[in-house]
Amino acid sequence: MTNSETALAIVQRFVAAMFANDLDAMRRCCSPSFAHWYNTSDREMTLDEMLVDNERLGLGLGANFTMTPRHRYAFANGVVSELTYGWDSENGPVRTHVCVVTTVDANGLIDRINEYVDSSVLPVA
Repeated sequence: MTNSETALAIVQRFVAAMFANDLDAMRRCCSPSFAHWYNTSDREMTLDEMLVDNERLGLGLGANFTMTPRHRYAFANGVVSELTYGWDSENGPVRTHVCVVTTVDANGLIDRINEYVDSSVLPVA
């Protein structure tokens, strides 16, 4: 059983591992049934598919990606994060507001990430 502090801690570890480009640490934060869903594609992805998709869209961490927390709300089974994402595109800097809903399973691992982003700022896929 998890609590709000456990849920917040695993999300923070996942984000730190993401910015460190530590894929093994990211995997250790996730349950075997991990799924990631974007509102822009309406399809579920594994962790590896999510990373490939981000790189394909030019949103990888090598593109001067920033994630600025605006608000975080932790619950026993997950975290809702209101964030500002930023990155450099061919047309200049891009900034957008994002809502990320992360659920944590009974073992304290991330089971699902639902990411809601304004599709008008994304490159055409």
